[in-house]
Amino acid sequence: MTTKYPKRNKQRKSALRKAMWILPILVLLAAGVFLIQPAESLAPQTIVEEAWTAATEIGQFQYRTNIEQTTSPLLKLANVGLSPKTDTFYIEGESNLPADEMQMRLWQGTGDVVSGQDSIEMRVIDGKAEGRVADGAWEAVEDFGDGFAPNGDPLGFLVAAENVEFLSEETKVLPEPIAAVVNQDAITYRRYAFDIDGPTFGRYMRDQMEADLRNRGELPPGINLDVARTYAEMEADGELWLDADGLPLRQILHITFPEGEDDQVTAVIQTDFTNWARPEPTPIVHFSELVASTGTAVQTAVSSAAPHLI
Repeated sequence: MTTKYPKRNKQRKSALRKAMWILPILVLLAAGVFLIQPAESLAPQTIVEEAWTAATEIGQFQYRTNIEQTTSPLLKLANVGLSPKTDTFYIEGESNLPADEMQMRLWQGTGDVVSGQDSIEMRVIDGKAEGRVADGAWEAVEDFGDGFAPNGDPLGFLVAAENVEFLSEETKVLPEPIAAVVNQDAITYRRYAFDIDGPTFGRYMRDQMEADLRNRGELPPGINLDVARTYAEMEADGELWLDADGLPLRQILHITFPEGEDDQVTAVIQTDFTNWARPEPTPIVHFSELVASTGTAVQTAVSSAAPHLI
């Protein structure tokens, strides 16, 4: 009687060879599950942290900030008849963090933005901060915008961001003049909400100040500063808008500082970011090209081994 096992073995080996041709695609698809991580799959906390890291690494951008600072009298007998007072500040600036250079101009209330009248201008060149009023002479200053931009960086508050939540993805149609400049009709961005941990932010500000004082030789070795109560006890939350590249478009902060002797200060700080010095785009390898190139290599290896399987 003729056995059927040889024929059955040949069928199995033929099926195996066919399966080997499919293997490269299956490997790529499986790899894609683990290696391709769209923004939706990342935790909101991670997305915001990576946005701050990317922004810091690029470090070159322009910004506009609106600040509404409200001073409210405490409920004390001496404050009877007093009402909250709101001051508004406008800031335009640009930063080049890698070069340790920054420049900004600040107006209060009805300051003339065009002529610069009643404005305060500040800059950092080679790590040295200077300031002047209107078009006066430049003078050395010690503090540079710590009230609204930690160490001169408007995004510095993100070092203490926690409880980050994704809010929404939105698309806005751009006005025709702006659309013509940026060469796009609409912009899509993602909104994230977060809290700011006061003690963490306070330690960050202390460390920045200590480093600055040591660089100037004004802080002896072994001496450390205390964390400022203004920051350690503040309560704050915010919102961050990220563009399609994961870079900040807008940051909105709501800050309540600890009570003083007679009043308490709150602030709403909105900063819009533009003109990021984006790196040169890297060549894009499409998935079909990746399958073709990788598949050919794997198939060549399989073909070399195939004779030994038959």
